[in-house]
Amino acid sequence: MGRGLFLSGTKDPKNPDAVILERQTVSEMYFFLVSPDGSLQKAAYLQQGNTSWLPIATSLAKPVFEKDRSDWHDWVMKLGAGGK
Repeated sequence: MGRGLFLSGTKDPKNPDAVILERQTVSEMYFFLVSPDGSLQKAAYLQQGNTSWLPIATSLAKPVFEKDRSDWHDWVMKLGAGGK
Protein backbone atom coordinates (compact mmCIF):
# COMPACT_ATOMS: atom_id res chain seq x y z
CA MET A 1 0.00 0.00 0.00
CA GLY A 2 1.17 3.51 -0.77
CA ARG A 3 0.13 6.77 0.80
CA GLY A 4 0.58 10.36 -0.27
CA LEU A 5 0.02 13.80 1.18
CA PHE A 6 -0.69 16.77 -1.08
CA LEU A 7 -0.80 20.39 0.01
CA SER A 8 -2.45 22.81 -2.36
CA GLY A 9 -1.71 26.40 -1.48
CA THR A 10 -3.96 29.29 -2.38
CA LYS A 11 -3.96 33.01 -1.72
CA ASP A 12 -7.75 33.21 -1.79
CA PRO A 13 -9.06 33.71 1.78
CA LYS A 14 -12.45 32.29 0.78
CA ASN A 15 -10.78 29.04 -0.34
CA PRO A 16 -8.07 28.12 2.16
CA ASP A 17 -5.18 25.77 1.47
CA ALA A 18 -6.24 22.20 0.79
CA VAL A 19 -4.83 19.04 2.36
CA ILE A 20 -5.41 15.86 0.36
CA LEU A 21 -4.51 12.36 1.51
CA GLU A 22 -4.00 9.59 -1.03
CA ARG A 23 -4.33 5.87 -0.38
CA GLN A 24 -3.31 3.44 -3.12
CA THR A 25 -3.38 -0.35 -3.20
CA VAL A 26 -2.97 -2.81 -6.04
CA SER A 27 -6.69 -2.67 -6.80
CA GLU A 28 -7.91 0.80 -5.78
CA MET A 29 -7.05 4.41 -5.08
CA TYR A 30 -8.71 6.91 -2.75
CA PHE A 31 -8.22 10.66 -2.45
CA PHE A 32 -9.50 12.37 0.69
CA LEU A 33 -10.00 16.13 0.99
CA VAL A 34 -9.36 17.01 4.63
CA SER A 35 -11.20 19.93 6.23
CA PRO A 36 -9.32 22.47 8.39
CA ASP A 37 -10.43 20.64 11.55
CA GLY A 38 -8.99 17.34 10.26
CA SER A 39 -12.25 15.65 9.34
CA LEU A 40 -13.17 14.12 5.99
CA GLN A 41 -14.71 16.71 3.68
CA LYS A 42 -14.88 14.88 0.32
CA ALA A 43 -13.64 11.61 -1.17
CA ALA A 44 -12.97 10.20 -4.63
CA TYR A 45 -12.36 6.59 -5.61
CA LEU A 46 -10.76 4.91 -8.60
CA GLN A 47 -10.63 1.17 -9.18
CA GLN A 48 -7.34 0.22 -10.87
CA GLY A 49 -7.84 -0.35 -14.58
CA ASN A 50 -10.76 2.10 -14.82
CA THR A 51 -10.44 5.60 -16.23
CA SER A 52 -13.26 7.31 -14.35
CA TRP A 53 -13.02 8.73 -10.84
CA LEU A 54 -16.08 8.30 -8.66
CA PRO A 55 -16.98 10.83 -6.02
CA ILE A 56 -18.20 8.76 -3.08
CA ALA A 57 -20.24 9.57 -0.02
CA THR A 58 -18.15 10.43 3.01
CA SER A 59 -20.07 7.81 4.99
CA LEU A 60 -18.72 5.11 2.65
CA ALA A 61 -15.16 6.44 2.67
CA LYS A 62 -15.00 7.28 6.38
CA PRO A 63 -13.80 3.87 7.66
CA VAL A 64 -10.86 3.88 5.21
CA PHE A 65 -10.14 7.56 5.93
CA GLU A 66 -10.18 7.07 9.72
CA LYS A 67 -7.65 4.23 9.47
CA ASP A 68 -5.36 6.25 7.20
CA ARG A 69 -5.69 9.37 9.35
CA SER A 70 -4.64 7.34 12.39
CA ASP A 71 -1.64 5.90 10.50
CA TRP A 72 -0.61 9.40 9.32
CA HIS A 73 -0.89 10.72 12.87
CA ASP A 74 1.27 7.89 14.24
CA TRP A 75 3.89 8.50 11.54
CA VAL A 76 4.04 12.24 12.24
CA MET A 77 4.32 11.63 15.98
CA LYS A 78 7.35 9.36 15.36
CA LEU A 79 8.99 12.16 13.37
CA GLY A 80 8.45 14.57 16.26
CA ALA A 81 9.89 12.13 18.79
CA GLY A 82 13.18 11.92 16.86
CA GLY A 83 13.85 15.65 17.28
CA LYS A 84 14.00 15.54 21.11
